[in-house]
Parts: sequence; C-alpha cells; structure tokens
Amino acid sequence: MLEANPNLGWRDVKWILAKTAQKVDATNSGWTTNAASSPMNISYLYGFGLVDAQAAVNMAKSWTNLSTQKTATATSSTFSKCESASSCNSPTTSGVIDDIGSDVYSTITMSNSDISAIESVDVKVTLSHPNWGNLYIVLERADTSLTTQSILAINHDCYSAAEAVIKCSVASGSYTFTTNRHLGEVGDGTWKLRVWDNASADTFTGSMTSWELTLRGH
Repeated sequence: MLEANPNLGWRDVKWILAKTAQKVDATNSGWTTNAASSPMNISYLYGFGLVDAQAAVNMAKSWTNLSTQKTATATSSTFSKCESASSCNSPTTSGVIDDIGSDVYSTITMSNSDISAIESVDVKVTLSHPNWGNLYIVLERADTSLTTQSILAINHDCYSAAEAVIKCSVASGSYTFTTNRHLGEVGDGTWKLRVWDNASADTFTGSMTSWELTLRGH
C-alpha cells in the first residue's frame, strides 16, 4: 500500500483495510453492519473481515488522505437502574450494581462534535466492584437510525501466575476500553453505557461512579 501511495498515514491505512476487507464465514450469525453512511460489515470474531491486499493496494493508489483528526469528549456521572433483569419500564436513579442484578445505565448526548465519520471510540469507565470479572459492559447507540452495539467486556475469570482463579481487580478504579465497530458513523447522537453483574451469585455488589466518552474522527 505504501509503495503504491507513500503519502498514506496510519489512519488512512486503517480506513482502507477496513473498507476493502472481505466477509468470511458469511453465514456466521455474528456478522452485522454498523450505521456508517456506507455501512461496514462488523464481527466480534472477524473484525471487518479478511484483508484483501489487492483491493487495498488498488484503493490506495487513488486515495485522498483523511483530514486532520478531531476529538470530542463528554462525561456523565448520572446513572439509572432497571427494575429487574427482564424489565426496564420503571427505572430508578441509582448507580448500584447488584449481584446478578439488573442493568445500570447512563446516556450521553454528543452534540456539535464536528465528526462526520468516527475512526475510534474510547470509553473510560470508573466504578467500584470487588471483581471486575463479574461485569458485562456494553456501549450502544441509542438513536432510531443509529443502533450499533459494542460489547466492551464480558464476565470472565482472572488467573494468578500459578494459574489459580482470582478476583479481577483494577487498582485505579478506572479502565479505558476502545472500540472500532463505529467506524464511519457520525459522532453526534445519544450514546448509552450499560453495566450489569452477569456472573453466578457471589454476594459481590458495586457502584458506578462515572464514564467518559471520547470520539476520534474527521
């Protein structure tokens, strides 16, 4: 690609590879499309798909470099909680994460971001919980025409050096996740963070403190 067009930057290379990737295992139920103006195929197993080297080189030859990258950031410390794991018709204001409980969620409405095409999304989550490995964390677009979902974390075990199962801890209380599933989507709109304890009962509870949404794009 760089031999075909030495003026490419790393952002251009990323964009070209995603746009020209080929869907593999096409019948896999994990494939979906995002809400970009030219929707991208996305999969948790395969990303944007198989790299198509020839197509990427061909696109690189006539590629116009992306404009200067812009960043938009917003933060929320207001959370609501669904009344049960199966219903969210009457949520209450609460950031408490119950043991095997219902969703705790928060929304951020991004406006005037001046980003017409997202390149990546960072989500900084700040919370207290004895075992982060219990948590399921999801970022969603919450607009009628923008419904792309990014699973940021699933419940899982952590292991010691001796390969014993231990609690997953985050000493700082904050962790930043990055997702590329929104590539090409507009930045403005409503974004929703959902967190819940998805592990077996262990009496562990926690509390959300805040979350920060950072969009990068052009």
